[in-house]
Amino acid sequence: MPKTREDWYREIINLDRPKSERNAMTNMERAAQFSPFAALTGYGEKIADLTREVARKRELSEDELSALDLAIGDLQQNGSKGVKLAIKYFVPDEEKSSGVYVESEEVYAGIDFVNRIIKLDNNKSIPLDDIVSLELVES
Repeated sequence: MPKTREDWYREIINLDRPKSERNAMTNMERAAQFSPFAALTGYGEKIADLTREVARKRELSEDELSALDLAIGDLQQNGSKGVKLAIKYFVPDEEKSSGVYVESEEVYAGIDFVNRIIKLDNNKSIPLDDIVSLELVES
């Protein structure tokens, strides 16, 4: 009677695994042999960039523009250098046609109406056209 598949397996199931004459590779050596096949190098970064949350710059309503004009006028009129401001503004993305809205508390240093920027104490400046809201923070 010919041997069945089970018979063949029964004969080899308890045999020791063959030993290699070569030394075992470290994980780094094993990974290095596959690195030439990394055809998608940079793909993960590109996907992360594409999935990054961005928003289009929105137009402010008449009420928002009026409130912003009043806040800027108050700052200029009172000479409020050194006060803390809660400011929300749009930061354009360098690679996309959109950007992100940032909210932060900053120390006011002045307004340059010629260049249309608000100057902050940390040598930072924000274009007036990018500001969405501006409030004085109680100290």
